[in-house]
Amino acid sequence: MRVHRIENSLFNSNTYIISCKQGDFLIDCGDVCKLEDNLNIKAVFITHPHFDHIYGLNELVKRFPDCVVYVHENGYEALYDERLNLSKYNESSFMFCYRNVVQVCGEKTDMIFDGFKVEVIHTPGHHPGAVCYRIGDYLFSGDSYIPGIKTVANLPLSDKKEAMDSEILIKKLWTGNVVLCPGHGRME
Repeated sequence: MRVHRIENSLFNSNTYIISCKQGDFLIDCGDVCKLEDNLNIKAVFITHPHFDHIYGLNELVKRFPDCVVYVHENGYEALYDERLNLSKYNESSFMFCYRNVVQVCGEKTDMIFDGFKVEVIHTPGHHPGAVCYRIGDYLFSGDSYIPGIKTVANLPLSDKKEAMDSEILIKKLWTGNVVLCPGHGRME
């Protein structure tokens, strides 16, 4: 398994490419134009549905029509609502155009991709549909925890107490050889 980080143009959010023997998958989706032509994207796992982490989804599904989009059950509606994903309040509005490719996951939804377990860990606070994904020795935290930055919990649907609890949980999971892959900034 190989992990590669792409820094997107919108708010410098991250998209992570996980390459395996049988294909590739993403964590969050921004600048699809930065994806190499030789990739075979099978799935994208959304850490939370704020537009800077989902704005490339329409283009991605056009390019890879068999790609499955995974989102937490509390984030599903925000894929299709510019107010809930906060894009209405920025320069360009975003709404996902596809429903048939979306799979809703909950906290106990674990999946296997190319022999690697993808563990879903619900980490609300920044958004009620925020999750971390643990894959091998990698922990993808989205915006639930970005080292050195206070978790943003003053947005619509945010909750400061849940954000603090989620940060504590993520710090407990980030031990030993685990590589933290946040939604913004570098991998640690």
